[in-house]
Amino acid sequence: MSKPLSENAVIVLICAGLAAATFIAFEEVRHNGFVNYDDTVYVTQNEHVRAGITRESVYWAFTSRHEGTGNWHPVTWLSHMLDCQLFDLESYWHHLTNLLFHIANAMLLFWIMRRMTGALWPSVFVAAVFALHPQRVESVAWLAERKDVLSGFFWLLTIAAYTRYTAGGGLWRYMAVVVSFALGLMAKPMLVTLPFVLLILDYWPLYRLRPDRKVLQKGPRSGESLQPGGQTPTLRFLLIEKIPLFILTAVSCVATFIIQRSHGAMVEGFHLPLNIRLINASVSYVQYIVKMFWPTGLAVLYPYNPGMIPAWQVAGAFLLLLFVTAGAIYASIRLKHRWFLAGWLWYIGTMVPVIGLVQVGSQSMADRYTYIPMVGVSIIIAWGAAQLSRKWPYYDIRLGIVGSILLLVLAVCTRFQVLHWRNDLALFGRAVAVTKNNCTMHKCYGVALLEAGRFDEAEVNLTESLRIKPDYADGHESLGLLYHKQERFDEAIASYQEALRLGKRVKAITFRLAEVYADDDRFELAIDNYLKVLELQPDSVDTRFKIGVLLFKQGKYDQAMDYFQYIVSERPGSGQTLYYIGQIRAWKGEFDRAIEDFDKAIDAGVRSADLCNNYAIALISQGKSDLAAVKWQEALLLKPEHADANRNMGLIMVQQQNYDEAIEYFSQALSGKEDFPQIYNDLGSVYLHTGEYDLAIANFRQAIKLKPDYSEATANLKKAIQRQDNTLSR
Repeated sequence: MSKPLSENAVIVLICAGLAAATFIAFEEVRHNGFVNYDDTVYVTQNEHVRAGITRESVYWAFTSRHEGTGNWHPVTWLSHMLDCQLFDLESYWHHLTNLLFHIANAMLLFWIMRRMTGALWPSVFVAAVFALHPQRVESVAWLAERKDVLSGFFWLLTIAAYTRYTAGGGLWRYMAVVVSFALGLMAKPMLVTLPFVLLILDYWPLYRLRPDRKVLQKGPRSGESLQPGGQTPTLRFLLIEKIPLFILTAVSCVATFIIQRSHGAMVEGFHLPLNIRLINASVSYVQYIVKMFWPTGLAVLYPYNPGMIPAWQVAGAFLLLLFVTAGAIYASIRLKHRWFLAGWLWYIGTMVPVIGLVQVGSQSMADRYTYIPMVGVSIIIAWGAAQLSRKWPYYDIRLGIVGSILLLVLAVCTRFQVLHWRNDLALFGRAVAVTKNNCTMHKCYGVALLEAGRFDEAEVNLTESLRIKPDYADGHESLGLLYHKQERFDEAIASYQEALRLGKRVKAITFRLAEVYADDDRFELAIDNYLKVLELQPDSVDTRFKIGVLLFKQGKYDQAMDYFQYIVSERPGSGQTLYYIGQIRAWKGEFDRAIEDFDKAIDAGVRSADLCNNYAIALISQGKSDLAAVKWQEALLLKPEHADANRNMGLIMVQQQNYDEAIEYFSQALSGKEDFPQIYNDLGSVYLHTGEYDLAIANFRQAIKLKPDYSEATANLKKAIQRQDNTLSR
């Protein structure tokens, strides 16, 4: 007869199974990319994070309140920085880090529940539902929500430290609680409710708060805890014990309130009256539970539409919350089922910061907010099922079978939900499909379609976002971007101007408006708008570069040089700026200095056919035709259809009387730029020289068609016709 496994061996096998099941359910997340929804703010376009762990980036993490997040969470920043340090921008590893944190949290939750309650299989169920439920996908698959899995880790670590402290006391054990809690707050301020949760755990399952008389007489049951020495702490002692934690909570609440309000993330009370917020909060409490039992239609953003909630849903939500609360109190007092009240208070309490009583953002609810709170509901289900089924024959086997089937279904649903996060099109398209009147997601989906080149579908979604919310500044800005890419310049300008009128992202939209004017060759208007950007951001080197380029295109070389030289003084290695300075000096006849600037531009990493072509022209001006030919050949390697480089090589071939190659170069030049009358004239001249008068006449006529006042081509055409007539008359 085989020897039964020890308790430790069983726990190890359970943890291994839990980790394996979680990995299988979520493993597709490794193949997902970054999404254009806060991932840019947190990682891909955040220069501080991309720099990795440096003295400057660490200082920034602790002192910055990034305008894109409105939060102070240095531990989260450091986590992303470490990923960039190790893996650069390989999304595979960033997502794997999120998944590994989630797996660690699931195992930690199991260990905590088992340690506190002494109940093995209910603890397994709570941890498995936490690990495998589709509502967890948003926290795990969304890289910007690293703060969820990271703060969840410190949340659970704090509880683990607290259980050790309650079992043995001691200053160092208490300090472990405080440090873990502080780190959690620096990962995400949602941990502010944790001190209250510790009081709930004192009530159950630690039995430190008003214990049952039989507990005092007989001692704690498995998983129950009293103070060392058998002393039962009073409520006053338990509150005093947590004063350092309450102080940290207060500081975090005040800091979060100030930061989010200053960044405009918080919706003021006069915009959303208290009764509206209460309605949304009560309905959301119920909807979260509904989605726990029936996890369909999950989306990255649920729009805030309180006026569209039917009255019966509002009344039903209030009544249901009151009924469950009353039932939890009754079960706790009369039936001694403390787990019911503890689980319910866990859920209700941990949701308070994000339920919308103080509205932050445009969402009515969010799946990521359930990462920790739903543990409370799972506790009610696990211990409730065990309590109700104890009178059944073989109840443990039956519960095991039902629980296993349920967890398998959740794991399969989670695998499918992960696929909706694989890219922008999948994520935002799904949100549009499963929600109504979601202007933000229609805008995001429209932008994703725009980037995919699906312009017609993009316009439909961007227009729909503005139908839902006509004063949606981001929608007007995105529609302007679409019109700009389609070269519908007047419509783009109108959209950007409307976005500016609404007063959002003034600097960014003014910059975009200037880009439209520049592409429409309305250089003066473009420069005026770039100058407005400079007023808002005087140190913007990029804006100064844009102004310099436009002045250069207008032939205002001295003014352009002032802007370019300022840029070089700020960024000595700006290759494109050095290239333009070289062109201006070449235009002024300062060829030696121009070549020096071109060399510096090349050293700075500029590799372009235009640079090689202009470099060659400067060399030709110094009589260095052989070196110039090498540069033109280099230009053609970079861009075979480059019209100027091909033409110049053709002219060299004409000088060398290599007419066949000259014809090839001129023909290649025309493939890159068919509206170049000089090349038609050059090609006609070669044919005139070789006696192919029909081809010569055709090319001269094409040159004149493109440029009617082209006197040289007109003279060459007369010469070709005359020679052709002389040939025919012989």
